[in-house]
Amino acid sequence: MTTTRSEATCTRCWARSPKRATRFRPGARAGRWRRSRDGASRPFASSPKSRSRTIRWTAAAHLTKQWRKELATYRDRAVVLRKLDYGEADRIFTFLTRTHGKVGAIAKGVRRPESKLGPSLELYGHVDVLLAKGRGELDVVAQVQRVPGYRIEGDVERMAHAALIAELAERVCEDRHPVDGVYELTVTALDELARETDPRRASAWFLMTALDLLGYAPQLMACVSCE
Repeated sequence: MTTTRSEATCTRCWARSPKRATRFRPGARAGRWRRSRDGASRPFASSPKSRSRTIRWTAAAHLTKQWRKELATYRDRAVVLRKLDYGEADRIFTFLTRTHGKVGAIAKGVRRPESKLGPSLELYGHVDVLLAKGRGELDVVAQVQRVPGYRIEGDVERMAHAALIAELAERVCEDRHPVDGVYELTVTALDELARETDPRRASAWFLMTALDLLGYAPQLMACVSCE
């Protein structure tokens, strides 16, 4: 039994017919038909040029998807300046990062006992963090790891001086605008704070060095009025 063009008007109808399923060629162009020797109407197969164009489009779409995925997350070294409980199990952190400046991020479910992010996100800690860009001002903490080094948790006096260092570092930096030298100075000051026998030396050194770095260092070597 032969099939005429009037019986099958499109590629989709041709594919649905059980008798004509063997005659359907995948990738055929809809709306274009050819007449075979037996009188049946079959769709034209796609040309090599159209197949190569489809392959190029598929490869370009894959590369674009990978590029967007890479831009959606970024990794950086950071110091935890501040934390704030949010909701039932979330917590908002303020990070001083090495490359992106001051960044706010939310860690979802970090207050739950089974959370893997909680032990590494200690206040004034030095961490290696993977952040995902959020829709609003806050990013999302995707992964975090504590950098080996200083630890001042449990010492009330050192934590008080660390709060002074973190507050000054937070005030001199704007969101996502890094200031040259502030991150390195903060990490060094917190490291010295953990090593010094007198914590006041580390905080005083940080204050004087930060003022000098920002251009507000006092003149102590000579009288300003005499000069």
